[in-house]
Parts: sequence; C-alpha cells; structure tokens
Amino acid sequence: MINDFEQIEPFSDGLAVVKKDKKYGFIDEFGNLVVDLEYDNASSFVNGFGRVAKNHLYGFIDKAGKIIIPLQYTGAFASEVGLFKVRKGFNDKWGVIDKYQNTIIPFIYDDIFAFRENLVVAEKDSKYGVIDTTGKVIIPFIYDFTFGFSEGLASVEKNGKWGVINKLGEMVVPFIYGWISEFSDGLACIKHKGLYGYIDKAGNVAIPSQYEQGFIFQEGLAGVQKNDKWGFINTLGEIVIPLMYDEVFGFENGIAMVCFDDTDEIFKIDKTGKHIK
Repeated sequence: MINDFEQIEPFSDGLAVVKKDKKYGFIDEFGNLVVDLEYDNASSFVNGFGRVAKNHLYGFIDKAGKIIIPLQYTGAFASEVGLFKVRKGFNDKWGVIDKYQNTIIPFIYDDIFAFRENLVVAEKDSKYGVIDTTGKVIIPFIYDFTFGFSEGLASVEKNGKWGVINKLGEMVVPFIYGWISEFSDGLACIKHKGLYGYIDKAGNVAIPSQYEQGFIFQEGLAGVQKNDKWGFINTLGEIVIPLMYDEVFGFENGIAMVCFDDTDEIFKIDKTGKHIK
C-alpha cells in the first residue's frame, strides 16, 4: 500500500501526508489510508489538526478526517497552542481564530507569527510588536523586527541595531549589536564588529565575539565557524567537538548532522563527536 504513493512526508502526530495522482491524504503509522486522497494540498498535523486545501482555499481537519475549520481561507497555519493564523482574502489582513472559528485576534495585521510563551509577534504598517493571545498589545509596534519572546526575553531591531527587552518592554540589553538571536540555554548569539559570540540574559558577554558564524544553543551545544570550519562549543565557550566540518546542523535528541565538502557525505554525530552509523 505504501509503495502506491508518489510522495510520503515525515510522520507528525502519528499521521503522514501522502500524494497520488495529484491528490493528497493521510496515512497512519501502519500504512493505512485514514484520510482519503481528495485534497489539492495538505500539510503535516500540528497539535491534532491537519491543514488541507481545495481550489486554493484552506481549512483544517482532525485525525479522523472530519473538517473542523471549513476550507474558506486563502492562507491558514496551525500553531502549537491550538490557535490558527488565517487570512480571508488574498490581499486581506491576518487574524487568529480558535477551533470554533471565534476571532481571537482581529484581522488587522500584515503578518502574525511566533506563538510562544502565550504571546504572538505581529507586523503592522511595517513595524513589529507583540500581542497576547487575546489580542492585547503587550509590546508596541515600534520595532523593525523581533523573533518574539524566548526564556522571557525578546531580541529586537531598531534603526539597524539590536537590543533585548523583557515582557514589560524594558531594555535589558541596549541597541549596540549588529544582530541578536533568540535566547536558548540562557544565552543568545550576537554579532559584534563582524564576529559572533554570546551574551547571557543580563546582557553580559558570556563568550567573546570571535567566530565567523554562530548558531543558537540546542541541547547545550552550539555550532560555530572559524577559519571556514565548523564545530561545537558548550555554554562555557569550550570547544567540545573540533572545528573540522564544512557544515553542521543543530543537535536534536542527542544527534547532529555534519558533512565534509570534499565527500558530500553527511554523517551523524553524538555530543562527544563520535560518528554514528
């Protein structure tokens, strides 16, 4: 049965998107077709809801295939908090609804994203702010960009410089950096004078800017690049996996993907740098 499909996406929430003859449906982990191949498009399940489309209009189904939110939106995305970012017309504004189609956040925003810590990033008139999941403005729309809150703080951009604010809108780190990532494992990656390092949640430099590139910390390790080679450091700035790779990806469940350009072969490594077959 599985071999009958032209395309099978990774499983999410116990189901996987499948495609055959230009139509999409879902299978379970036993290969059973649980949602018929009747849709023009489909996306993986998020928090129990799968996005489906017909005639360029989107809605959501549950795992039994029942339509929960009708296919009437020109854009639609599910979130991990059980709310849905939707747009009614192709040129309309975005808003947020619940599974009963109640409007939670009004349709007045140019974009909405980053549902985290009961807060949402929104764009309005080319400026970014933060609202809560009732639509109340928490951080005014005065910033050029923000990733939203992580670990209680948000990195924000204004006039080409980046700083950090708390949920009261108070400055924690002044606008002195060329870029600041989200916080993870208590640290944020910064770009300062062309090089990358890390600051803590008080704004103190934890790892001096010395790298050509840097990733956020994932599971206690961060990929960094120096002299065109990548490796991993810990939150103390110690190199735990030598800078020897041409490309690396962040750790997930104790495993990271790495590769060398001369072989184009991708390896899996553990947190000690040991290659895993």
